[in-house]
Amino acid sequence: MQNRKWILTSLVMTFFGIPILAQFLAAVIAMLGVGLAGIIEVL
Repeated sequence: MQNRKWILTSLVMTFFGIPILAQFLAAVIAMLGVGLAGIIEVL
């Protein structure tokens, strides 16, 4: 029973974790893109 609960928990964590990670990565990439655009404009 404990093992089954553990599998379910990890599945839920993966299900919620992937979109959160994807959003975080998208935000980081967007920030880097804006930073690069700003540097290019200054140059």
